[in-house]
Amino acid sequence: MNDDRHSAERQPVRYRLARLRQSAQRWLKGQLAVLAALALFAVLKSGTKSSAPFAVQWMSGALFLLAVVVVCWAAYLVSRAAWSVPSENTPSRVPPGDADMLSQADRRLRRGLLLTYVAMGLAALSTTSLWWPSPT
Repeated sequence: MNDDRHSAERQPVRYRLARLRQSAQRWLKGQLAVLAALALFAVLKSGTKSSAPFAVQWMSGALFLLAVVVVCWAAYLVSRAAWSVPSENTPSRVPPGDADMLSQADRRLRRGLLLTYVAMGLAALSTTSLWWPSPT
């Protein structure tokens, strides 16, 4: 009878927002590790000679750069969820309430995590040109 969903709904919104921000701060560390791994991949890849055709090598480089851009965007989204920076409060704009901030932070965290996994997949796909068979 003690359902987690019902107990989460009973918790104050500010408490849930604080927990979400703590989670986002921990996830941001993982995203920075992914960014560091991408940098390591770039260093390791730059020292090797691939026998893949030029188009495959170009596509590999483009996928890798796209992975870096995606993981940077993902880190931006998660950091916005972790540390909320209020936007400009103009007279026509009402400051968001706690429930709105919670839903925005939750949405940013989910999108940021999804983009992190997409970036990891793009980085893995970009390394496939190193496995191109060499001519004998």
